[in-house]
Amino acid sequence: MKNITFPSLLPVALLTIPIQTGWSQNIEGVTIEDVSSELVGGFDRAANYLVDGSGWDEALGTHTVTPDGFMWLNTGIFAAPNDPNVPGAVITFDLGANYDLGSLTVWNYNEALPGREDLLLRGANEVEILFAESEGGDFTSAGDFVFVVAPGQDLEDFGQTIDLSAISEATNARLVRFNITSNHGGDNNFVGLSEVRFTGASSPIILSTANFSTAAIQGTVIGDLSTPRGDAGDTFSYEFIAGDGDADNGKFQIADNELQAGSFDFSPTPEGTEFSLRIKSTGSPSGAVFEGVVMITASADSDGDDLPDPWEERWAGVGNLAVLSGLGGANADADSLTDLEEYNLRDQFPDLDPTEPDSDNDTLEDGSEIAGAGARPPTDPTNPDTDNDSLTDGVETNTGTFNGPGDTGTDPTLVDTDEDNFSDGIEVAAGSDPGNPDSTPPVTLVGYWPFDAASDPQPDLSGFFNDATVAAGASWVDDLERGGAMEFDGNDSYLEAADSESLSLTNDLTIAAWVNATDYNNFRGVVGKTAGHLPSAYDLYLFTGSGVPRLYAGSPGDIAPADAQTAPIAGEWHHIAVSKIGSDIFFYYDGLPDGQGIIDSELQDSDTPLKIGNRDDLFVDFLGRLDDVAIFNGGLSADQIVAIKDGDFSEFGVGSSGLEITNVTYIDNYLDSGNPAVSLTFNSRPGRQYAIDFSTNLSAEGQPGGWAEIQDGVISEGSVTTFVDTIVAGNTPTLFYRVREL
Repeated sequence: MKNITFPSLLPVALLTIPIQTGWSQNIEGVTIEDVSSELVGGFDRAANYLVDGSGWDEALGTHTVTPDGFMWLNTGIFAAPNDPNVPGAVITFDLGANYDLGSLTVWNYNEALPGREDLLLRGANEVEILFAESEGGDFTSAGDFVFVVAPGQDLEDFGQTIDLSAISEATNARLVRFNITSNHGGDNNFVGLSEVRFTGASSPIILSTANFSTAAIQGTVIGDLSTPRGDAGDTFSYEFIAGDGDADNGKFQIADNELQAGSFDFSPTPEGTEFSLRIKSTGSPSGAVFEGVVMITASADSDGDDLPDPWEERWAGVGNLAVLSGLGGANADADSLTDLEEYNLRDQFPDLDPTEPDSDNDTLEDGSEIAGAGARPPTDPTNPDTDNDSLTDGVETNTGTFNGPGDTGTDPTLVDTDEDNFSDGIEVAAGSDPGNPDSTPPVTLVGYWPFDAASDPQPDLSGFFNDATVAAGASWVDDLERGGAMEFDGNDSYLEAADSESLSLTNDLTIAAWVNATDYNNFRGVVGKTAGHLPSAYDLYLFTGSGVPRLYAGSPGDIAPADAQTAPIAGEWHHIAVSKIGSDIFFYYDGLPDGQGIIDSELQDSDTPLKIGNRDDLFVDFLGRLDDVAIFNGGLSADQIVAIKDGDFSEFGVGSSGLEITNVTYIDNYLDSGNPAVSLTFNSRPGRQYAIDFSTNLSAEGQPGGWAEIQDGVISEGSVTTFVDTIVAGNTPTLFYRVREL
């Protein structure tokens, strides 16, 4: 599961965050100077779409998944796309003027089409970035970079920013060139990109704040000036200087390294007015000189209480400036933070409400969340669930002791406190201990086909009677390594188990099997519960060409894949398994973790039969042999995966169950009731129910006889269960007990 590290929270009195201001800017008007090839005509994928904003939302940083008219794709003329010794695709951008480049951001090729996840692999992979200072000038290489694969989502900002500020000899540029030497293994020789944005370098002079109050009078400190460049040991002096960006120099003054308000009357200045200052910085003893433009924004403060009017009105209502004040320690919500302190935290927590002591209604006061208290680490006071594990920060007390849903003892900044791959929220909902890696949610085996003997149908040993009939092309064999196994001829062969409630899984699940594929010239299906080609709710197969296991799951209108890392070697037996726990997908190869993925789609059962070695549309024919195919209605832990790989299904009712009474204790006065009781502790299995029987005599053979039931439907408490008999205990001098699994 994902572990979330919450950033360190600075004490309020020290919360001054340096902000680079001034020359940092998006470079507009970029054009394509040259491109090696572009797909046009019936498929409109011109290079100009990379820089004209088509399909790109600048405010959100997101890009459409529709390619035509919105993305660049080459014509497939991309000689040896993954051979570094052969030129690939080349694009040259013209910035329109010379700039000191600070960074560039790329959005890789983002075409999404159901069943064609390989389209994303057309995205650029290894790219050499080069610069030229003038048209026709020589290009200088900034080095080789790797562009990440796009997500195939149109609501996600997948922009990848590349910092160029450290490449001092290359950042001044008129032309920028991408020499793309590989794609991500996509079809043919195609390579593409969605969008590219360029940003100019920031000013060499930094002001510690981005805005100031219109209540400032002459001498009021706006912020501190600093110069991050220059020689080590230099101290800097500052002065205003004429030149571009000096429009407002006369309204401010400088004292040492402080920028202060000058004699100008800022009080009538409208909210959001920007002021531009040009400042020179001189280092001593080096004598290094830097010039930069600093931009600052006015915040209206008509009542002069050190709080901007818009911020006050956001929380107190339009026109109401009497509720909040930055003066005299005013504290409108009577929490541990003054109004001014809450204002100073606005950048870190924009939704921190100075009129509510508990902004996110998680039962924790805002100041306590920010500071942390006792065992509890700092948490986000504007998010009731900082780690997004479905438990509010208020119940995650971080004591290490699970006392129930109201006091889970878990860490509010970790999704999975005990690192057992089950999120804290899932464990609490299922009744397991989220602080104990040995306590996991109960899981039931719903289908297990060991193929131990030749039969039709092949029996399901799970206890749910999901026996699987054998279709033409599938046959039982006695494998030299595995013993009994099923062989598939790759020509519409499969086993089929009828649709059942036990196999209609729409939440967590685990699928496991021993596989021995002959080749990967086609998709090789392991199990599929599908309608047509749509994997609703789940479909596990080995990907064509690569052989990598893929879980494809969801509903007909919302399907998503997740891939393992390792392909089983063709012609060899290997164990593969995949667990879906919440939206997290965990793969295993021969018992070892083998990659993770995310499937947020809601699973919707298709009400079709389950196929082993194929799926409903017979498109993923398995060729080779399968053994010990198993399906569970929940996520297994890594230790459980190892056990079933080794053939141990005893925890799930197959083979020895290990059922044993481990302790019997007689209690004279149970719970101060004055009545006796007997406490029985026995080994149990998660998700199972038990019956407790008793006997009062021995048979002629010396064994208890005449058994009678005390209680049935005793629900498992996990690997160990305790039952207290208050019914027959104390009624006879001799008692025998037995436990039966139902």
